[in-house]
Amino acid sequence: MTKRKLNIEFIRIFAVIMTVSIHVSNLYLNSFGSISKSFFGTSVIFNSFARVCVPLFFMISGAFALEKEFNRKKYFERVFKFLIILIAWSAIYYFCKSGFGIKNLGKVITNSFFNANMTSRHLWYMYPLIGIYLALPFIQNMCKNMSRELENLFLILWFCLSGLSVAFLPLAKFITKTDIE
Repeated sequence: MTKRKLNIEFIRIFAVIMTVSIHVSNLYLNSFGSISKSFFGTSVIFNSFARVCVPLFFMISGAFALEKEFNRKKYFERVFKFLIILIAWSAIYYFCKSGFGIKNLGKVITNSFFNANMTSRHLWYMYPLIGIYLALPFIQNMCKNMSRELENLFLILWFCLSGLSVAFLPLAKFITKTDIE
């Protein structure tokens, strides 16, 4: 049995409470005009302070992931699994919002990944999650006295992948001749 780390468990409890606070305060944030200004202001403050919960969850996951030994097979299985989940749910949301019609496959693919109005905004979490899993072996190695050469390779990969969607969007618009946002 593994020894539990109490400091991480306290952070997890705090992040869960903040997540609930975000969802509850969102109900009041959407009621602007029908509730008092002080009540609305209080919900804005709670919502704003609670936004740290998602980075806390990322840090908790990272703390546990860094302790594990790198396993190439599990690594590729995990990345592939999350890509399939992202693609499947993006397509499902797209088809539901577009009336189940397929006019142009390029438009479907482009809108599925880059047009939040045609998919679902809550899938945003999958993009950084996949990025973290792609970078995990580099980060694990970096934490274990990574060489300067590997550190530079990591930084180049991180820089290139961070800007990939921004660079790909104009190209996707041009190829599919669509007006995506």
